[in-house]
Amino acid sequence: MTEIYEENIDGIVVIKLNRPSKRNALNYPMSELLEKAFLRLNLDSKCKAIVLTGMGDIAFCAGMDLSTLKDFDKDSAVEWIKKLKTLYESIRSFNKPCIGAINGTAAGAGYHLALLCDLRIGCKESKMSQPEINVGLPSLLGPQLMFPTLGLAKTTELAYTGRSMLYKELLEVGLISELTQQNNLINQAIKMANDLAKKEAIAFKYTKQRIREITQPDFDKVFEQAEKIQAEAFSTGKPQETIKSKLNLE
Repeated sequence: MTEIYEENIDGIVVIKLNRPSKRNALNYPMSELLEKAFLRLNLDSKCKAIVLTGMGDIAFCAGMDLSTLKDFDKDSAVEWIKKLKTLYESIRSFNKPCIGAINGTAAGAGYHLALLCDLRIGCKESKMSQPEINVGLPSLLGPQLMFPTLGLAKTTELAYTGRSMLYKELLEVGLISELTQQNNLINQAIKMANDLAKKEAIAFKYTKQRIREITQPDFDKVFEQAEKIQAEAFSTGKPQETIKSKLNLE
């Protein structure tokens, strides 16, 4: 089974994160396949837009698979952050519309993937959270991605508590722009993608580029900081200890 599933529907490429038994949690193979897909489809004239979602009806993406992180040392923690940056950059640099169809839980790195989409459509099952602090990890990348939309007060609260936002709150704060039934989510996301794809391509590309440039300096800076901070955190052994406890390995 491949970690992502692709389907081209009249030029709209639906990408499904495909580890449903793990709530579509990210691992390195999925991350690499997803990065390659965005880079490839950015150059594919047959692709007008991407809809990103999760396989099944439970999760969009539950974040980084904790079993990947449980035995990290400081060097592997740095490598992890570098891999996330290349993945996130591939999504940010995609010049065509990218719609997130949030079919369930989007947590941690999965929340980040949702935030990296241009627009998001949700359902009553949609949940988003930045729960790193609850599994012993410093919350670094999520606050940077949340801040432009949510502001300092809301970003601080979510980063400190790690709590989930449900669909009503997501709609209220603007993290999802439209709500539909879960069984209609992909159809509505494709419609939204098609509506954006009808815009003049050059105008859309450079508008998206300019919006990206607004946050690029802080985006680059947070990854530099994250490499140092995560290396320090994993050097203490505390994140690994908490993760193993959560996985019931101790």
